[in-house]
Amino acid sequence: MNVTILFFLTLFTGVNANPPVNPSADCARLEVSYTTQTLGDKVNIDVRVSGGEEPYYYFFLDKKNNPLTWDFKKSNHSADKGNLPKLIRVVDSKGCTKTIDFNESANR
Repeated sequence: MNVTILFFLTLFTGVNANPPVNPSADCARLEVSYTTQTLGDKVNIDVRVSGGEEPYYYFFLDKKNNPLTWDFKKSNHSADKGNLPKLIRVVDSKGCTKTIDFNESANR
């Protein structure tokens, strides 16, 4: 059990949903938007990013700020209507962070 927990923590230490921001980075240029497509009981979410510096990391977060997926390099997410994200957070390579509220009925 201890080995499994240590492995899990070691595996995900390289990605931080709230990394320190480089004060010299121009974070104001990081823009995040998304579109949705509903297919039956599933909602597909596609995130678009402009500004900032690649690579980007994408966090689809529930109302308790927990990730809904562990693949932080994917800019899209598919979820059941009952398990949609509350927030979408994007972090660029310099630590600039942009968090937006998710609203299924709005394409932003």
